[in-house]
Amino acid sequence: MTTRPTPIAEAISALGVERGEFRVEWGQAKAAAQAVADMQAQIAAARAAGAPPAQMAALARQMAPLRTALAREQREATAARQAVVAARQAKRSTVANWRTFIGNARLTVPYLPNALIRVYTEAWIRTNDPLLAMAAVEQDPRLEEFFPGIRRDNGTLRMPINEYGAVVEAFDEALLRAGINPTTMRGRYGELIEGNVSADEFRSRVVAMSERVLAEEPAMMEMYASYYGIEMNRGSLIAAALDPQINEAILSRQISTAEIGGAAAIAGFRLSRDTATELYQYGLTEQTARETFMEAAQKLPGFGRAAERQREGEFGLGEYLGAANLLGTAEQRRLATEKAGRMLAGEASQFTEQEFAAQATPYTLTGLSAR
Repeated sequence: MTTRPTPIAEAISALGVERGEFRVEWGQAKAAAQAVADMQAQIAAARAAGAPPAQMAALARQMAPLRTALAREQREATAARQAVVAARQAKRSTVANWRTFIGNARLTVPYLPNALIRVYTEAWIRTNDPLLAMAAVEQDPRLEEFFPGIRRDNGTLRMPINEYGAVVEAFDEALLRAGINPTTMRGRYGELIEGNVSADEFRSRVVAMSERVLAEEPAMMEMYASYYGIEMNRGSLIAAALDPQINEAILSRQISTAEIGGAAAIAGFRLSRDTATELYQYGLTEQTARETFMEAAQKLPGFGRAAERQREGEFGLGEYLGAANLLGTAEQRRLATEKAGRMLAGEASQFTEQEFAAQATPYTLTGLSAR
């Protein structure tokens, strides 16, 4: 795909061209000035040597075109310098206008991702017509990347771009009502839209499957537990019944691990896949992970301050989870627990009983235990 340069890039390029022209003209003007200076030196030398009038006249005739060339090169160099100044001002104006247009575009079409905001803005500047700008977005081959399923085989759109988000939200809501985390199925929304499945139809499918699972829930849970050693909830059962790919992911424990990572992200932490897998193996579910990480987000700042006051270095999420017997080897958990104990003991020794009671709340590990 050929990408059209942005107006800013074009302005910078134009400024570069003008600067190049100025350097050329300035070089030529300097050469012309040097030629005049050299001729002046020859005339002065000839005069000092008592050259005859005819020789002096000949030197004067040679000087005349050199002075003319110098005047011409100086004018051209001055014009080139003025062109550089104008190009610089044009670049500044373009940058200011571009930022204004980008800002207006984000307000006008907030549902577009950054890459398509740029397409919209460029077309808007070029045509001064927001409808033509949106047409440029619709024709962009990257549209399908951001709005899967929106384009038909013949190139037309199944729905206006601004309605796509409402469809996704309706799909999400249908899943949430059934107790399903929407992130587990968003990768399939494009197929649903491509198959012309409306929000109402999808909602009906989810409700029907929910009723079916509700009737068979005990037997299905027992099957997953006995066959695969996996404890399922109702939402997971419905999702697995709706989408065979989700069932495969559940059986390979990919979803549970992803849900633990998602729960950490919501609380402001970033887990590696290995850490999320280890926590899953310790028995964390999505719900217990959410509770654990929200609790960690509340208490870790207090532990950090305590570690600093007690000169224990840092006390991060890994040690926090280790002290809660949720992460690490037995030795790592022991060290984390001992460090937390030293910090709490040190804090207690520095405060009165009442002060420590008030201070201790953010530090305690109450509520955290291996699950």
